[in-house]
Amino acid sequence: KLSMEPPDIFYASMPAVLVQFGGEPVFKPLGKDTDASYAVNTNWDVVQSGERYYLLLGKKWISAASLQGPWQPATAPVRVDELPDTQQFARVRQAVPGEAITAADIPQVRVVTKPAELIVTDGDPVLEDVAGTGLAFVSNTSHDIIYQDSSGKYYLLLSGRWFEAKQLKGPWSAVESLPQAFSSIPPDHDRAHVRVAIPGTDEAKLA
Repeated sequence: KLSMEPPDIFYASMPAVLVQFGGEPVFKPLGKDTDASYAVNTNWDVVQSGERYYLLLGKKWISAASLQGPWQPATAPVRVDELPDTQQFARVRQAVPGEAITAADIPQVRVVTKPAELIVTDGDPVLEDVAGTGLAFVSNTSHDIIYQDSSGKYYLLLSGRWFEAKQLKGPWSAVESLPQAFSSIPPDHDRAHVRVAIPGTDEAKLA
């Protein structure tokens, strides 16, 4: 009864971040000396102060009236002495008042409340052919994405599962059977680690 439904998969060809909440955002008071609150069901540093939300990117703050944006440059919404002296808030304490960020440097921010994945390429997809296979890896991304010229499809590997789509922006669907050409990806290829998720390869058998 394993679900084959893919998670929500988002695509961006420019800097982007995926802020994931475990369900609807839950905020708790930051402390007795401030009216600010912090999100407890995400691994991002998200603070609500007044009618605005603040998101920490490294040591830079951005702010918006809604978690869906639009986001703009900001400084820390709290003082150091308003923060609990715990390891949980170590990153926040080091980012008060925060480093400067320009509007042009703010990445796309996608906020979600259920499982999702974000694919980011550095500009338009760049294909790197795998000789003799009819396949090409998308080389300008950290994700494992393979394009097959004959089918015109992209294949995306996520946590051991393959998904396919005609475009990187989707819609994506689960792959029931990979093209035979995938098993021809050389074991010494830069991205040969995908062979462990290709049925029939020695790596998959060992796994």
